[in-house]
Amino acid sequence: MTRILFVISNSNIGGAETLLARVVENLDRTKFEPHVIVTDAIGPLHGRYRAASKYNYIHAVPDKPGAIVSYANAHADIVHVFNHLAMWKFASSIKAPVVASLFMDLTHGSGFADHWRPVAQAALPRLAAVITDYQRNTEVLPGALVIPNGVDTEAFRPLDKVPNSVIWVGRLAESKGIDQILPIAADLKKHHITICAPEVNGALGRALVDYPVPNITIKVGLSDAELRAELGRSELFLSASRSEGMPVSLLEAMSSGCVPVVPAVGAMGQVVSNETNGYVYEAGASPLVVAATIRHADTARSAAARQTIVQDYSLAGMVSKYQAIYDQILDGKKDVT
Repeated sequence: MTRILFVISNSNIGGAETLLARVVENLDRTKFEPHVIVTDAIGPLHGRYRAASKYNYIHAVPDKPGAIVSYANAHADIVHVFNHLAMWKFASSIKAPVVASLFMDLTHGSGFADHWRPVAQAALPRLAAVITDYQRNTEVLPGALVIPNGVDTEAFRPLDKVPNSVIWVGRLAESKGIDQILPIAADLKKHHITICAPEVNGALGRALVDYPVPNITIKVGLSDAELRAELGRSELFLSASRSEGMPVSLLEAMSSGCVPVVPAVGAMGQVVSNETNGYVYEAGASPLVVAATIRHADTARSAAARQTIVQDYSLAGMVSKYQAIYDQILDGKKDVT
């Protein structure tokens, strides 16, 4: 039995965190024994990690990197660091091979990317493999393997659609474009936007809650089943993100038969083909342009949106590619492809 230790910073509801829960729950248990360490914030996915793995929460430990290295050296055959860039630099202290996954855009000219890009690049020689969900990251991380994210297409299915319904899923953060929602909604007379957020945070998020808008509904902290139902009933999926890799919420929405209206940011333009299975607008477009795109959207593209995910972005396909990498590393192959 091969012990895979997954290391992630938190168990809040986010794209990487949700993906990890699904990977751990769907590993081949005849071959792999998952362990999970969460280093910082504890959140709603805590229970799923605990139920599906040998789980450790080390937030209160003074020397967290040292504790992770000690645990890895005692209990892991492979360490898989999930989007936790701060841990990449400690790979050389870990005896087991280290795989690192990256679910963000390190090519984007932002303070966040500019800070972490050299950290990731410096760690490359010490890693057995780097996995990213965004092709362009290979420009700054040579040799990184591109594995698209995946979702359970049986769980995320279309339901009876509510006419003129738009759903927005994500953190109430400026990086996700939450500041664009009010002006977009103001220009939409017939459409209703449902915002599904893990929590209310930030001044803009609190303002949306404290000062209700007639055609916006905010739903906070939904369970998996509740989110699936919201997506299943929604006609359109809206993103206004300024920086992304391949957002899981987009894949879930398209699997649920939502026609996406998204900016040309990150891998979204790779998943969505304009006016074929959804709509792609120019990054930085004004709220009036986005609202016009929503009004123009043809909901008959729902079947094409779902078929894209069924064909190319399944959870089973993603997990199987991860397991193939673990097998190649254990077989002693120097170059993992």
